[in-house]
Amino acid sequence: VRVLRGKVDRLTRSEKAALQPFAAATPDNARENMTDGQESFVESLRNRRRLAMPNVVERFLSVARVKFGHQRHGLLPRTLEAILFLRENCEYWDASTVDSLQ
Repeated sequence: VRVLRGKVDRLTRSEKAALQPFAAATPDNARENMTDGQESFVESLRNRRRLAMPNVVERFLSVARVKFGHQRHGLLPRTLEAILFLRENCEYWDASTVDSLQ
């Protein structure tokens, strides 16, 4: 409890020895730069925030839901990706292109 309240200087020698394995390495100027530490905490929370998907990706995933329904769960991810890619980019290929690949 003393450690949590910041009263480390009031610990006895035996308490300090018992807590030694839990000690974290901190920089010497950590207490001086307390405001910097708080800013970095806020920045780390901001960086962990999940960014919104662009509308194009949302539309692409919604097409997968509509066209395949629950069948998409039975497909391998690679197969599903290939089918969706070909359907979404159908203006770049036609039957003769597919025929030439075989």
